[in-house]
Amino acid sequence: LRLGLGGHWVLQGHRGRYQRAPNFYELFGDRGAVSGNVDLDSESGVNWDAGVVYRPPTAGATAVEQLEVAYYDHRTDDLIRFIQNSQRVSRPQNIGQARTRGVEMRAQASIRSRLSLAGNYVYQRPQNRSPYSWEKGNDLPNAPRHRANLRTSARVGPGSLYYEVSRESRHYLDRANLRPIPRRTVHGMGGAAPLVAGVQLTCEVRNLTDNQVADLWGYPLPGRAAFVSLYYEFNR
Repeated sequence: LRLGLGGHWVLQGHRGRYQRAPNFYELFGDRGAVSGNVDLDSESGVNWDAGVVYRPPTAGATAVEQLEVAYYDHRTDDLIRFIQNSQRVSRPQNIGQARTRGVEMRAQASIRSRLSLAGNYVYQRPQNRSPYSWEKGNDLPNAPRHRANLRTSARVGPGSLYYEVSRESRHYLDRANLRPIPRRTVHGMGGAAPLVAGVQLTCEVRNLTDNQVADLWGYPLPGRAAFVSLYYEFNR
């Protein structure tokens, strides 16, 4: 459903029933930190969302390019999720019933076509609705309630610079919510500059603050890391 509201605002919504078979990675793993499960059942469920979008034509020194707010509700039977065991090996399992509902917000703006800002924020309630008392009502594994990302970039002469930050709230590795992963914040920055025709130099620093954090599966992420790349583009 899509309905114009005037003033560059649009009301839109989606609803669908879906089914997804387990993929090869979920069935067979990688013979390392991920173990496969050939007994997985297919996921099935009903998803719907509704929200408003503001997308005006860009003009002027300062322009809001996009604003979006949406509410979503996903109800799933036999949800497939990777769950880590005591040997630090993740294995996919079917979770009988699950419901994930939340709000997502996005924004993008530019200033004088030289500075751009983009960000998004998600709050969700990833609820395990299995009939077993020890897990019913708990958060789903590997599903933070809060996620936020912000990126700003600027043109500096013929080159560009950017800075970005992402943050995720605490989440859990298991269905009983006994093995938490602390919240994490990761910063990064970089830039690009043309050297000669068709040649561009890029520099990037990831995890700028050397924050010792883990990913969604509980494995440590690299500390501060720097990368330098040289790109050459040519036309045949």
